[in-house]
Amino acid sequence: MESTKITEELKEVILTTYGDRVGTFKLESVNEEISRARQKARGQLSKEQRLIIDRALVSFRDWLIGRDPEAAERVASGAPAPQDIETAVRAAEDCAVAKVAPDLSVEEVALLVYRIENGRIETIEERNINKRPPLRLSNRHVR
Repeated sequence: MESTKITEELKEVILTTYGDRVGTFKLESVNEEISRARQKARGQLSKEQRLIIDRALVSFRDWLIGRDPEAAERVASGAPAPQDIETAVRAAEDCAVAKVAPDLSVEEVALLVYRIENGRIETIEERNINKRPPLRLSNRHVR
């Protein structure tokens, strides 16, 4: 499988799962089962397969950044990409590895694909609604 095909498949997963929503990715954290499945899958890949997946992830990451205006502005100013995009790229890497690795059970593939397909995106508007006003200190001298 070549890197452009992997990138297109990952884009398709994002578009079918989240549609046009743009904002902060909210993905489940990695648990022990996912970690074990990830290690097993990565252990089955050859060096060439890992390089192909890495190349695919670079263009996928750029696509994710370009899709989110806030992230694109941040990266253009020289700051690193937001952490949620890096987390989404790691989840996408798990998904790509699951599709390429030869000897994985159905359960292991499901675990690796689960995070990217079952997250959600919190839009900028939703995030602004959820923000609380700053705390007020009654004693001004206390910092």
